[in-house]
Amino acid sequence: MHSIDVRLHDIDLFGGKLELLADYQFFKGGVYAISGPSAPSLNIGDTSGGRWGAIYQHPFAKNSFWQIAAIYGIGASEIMGTDPNAGAGGNGFPNQGFTGGTAFAGYNFNRFAGNINRDGSVSSGSLRRATRFRGNGQIIWNVSDNFALSAAAFYEYDDQGSLSAEFLPGGSTVGPAFRTTGGSRNTVGVGIRPVFWVTDWLALQGQAGWDWTSRDRVSSLARNPDGSIRNDTFGKSGSMGIFSIAPTIKPKGGFFTRPEFRVFATYAIWSNSLKGAIGGVDNGSPTYNNSNQGWLFGVQTEWFF
Repeated sequence: MHSIDVRLHDIDLFGGKLELLADYQFFKGGVYAISGPSAPSLNIGDTSGGRWGAIYQHPFAKNSFWQIAAIYGIGASEIMGTDPNAGAGGNGFPNQGFTGGTAFAGYNFNRFAGNINRDGSVSSGSLRRATRFRGNGQIIWNVSDNFALSAAAFYEYDDQGSLSAEFLPGGSTVGPAFRTTGGSRNTVGVGIRPVFWVTDWLALQGQAGWDWTSRDRVSSLARNPDGSIRNDTFGKSGSMGIFSIAPTIKPKGGFFTRPEFRVFATYAIWSNSLKGAIGGVDNGSPTYNNSNQGWLFGVQTEWFF
């Protein structure tokens, strides 16, 4: 990936600072080997793209600010600077296809449809047609020496440039036994995170959030005990709520004070329509792929240098 990135920042506007950004990206095409059962290689042509956006931040109160941002990208820039062939994963055949980069949308569709090149590879032009828009806002408010909070909301529209394809169990590895759903998706989310200091070095943090998506574009299966399919999330919409509590060792003085050591417990609950898409994969692992709720416990450390 080759990039040209231009930014104008610290532009004074209405008591705050504005940053404008623009970039051009070029992805050199080629044929890429894909690891997976009988997986043909991925053939991507040369692809370019652009991205444009603005970020505005306005201070208020004591070391507090609110911020809004909007970014639009097309083509190779739609994926916000990530290599379109990075992180390829998934079960491949027979049901999920491959995930990782936007290019795999067109790859999965052509592969399931049997559109195989003479050299055995599968072409994909979805990256060239892909677009994405993301708008978000956040606030960091240090209310007092003993209390601070952060809140955020976002909206994202992304079109992966190709129909999403799901291979239907029981068919051959290439051929007509598949179905499709749209390649575009809308996602919204909100969240809040308060911090209460009990002593100068001990705080109690909480977090609550909610996300909704209009379309799950990856086939994820929830199964019955006998192995039969109970739910397939492909093409479905749904939402998820997340709630956390975290006793924290953290110096008093503001939301971003560090170092920070947290012990946390998180509870999540999601729509029945998304059973199989959250907390597990269709590989028989004892996770939450057959449930619509679950818990997560752990520790985290943050230290700014």
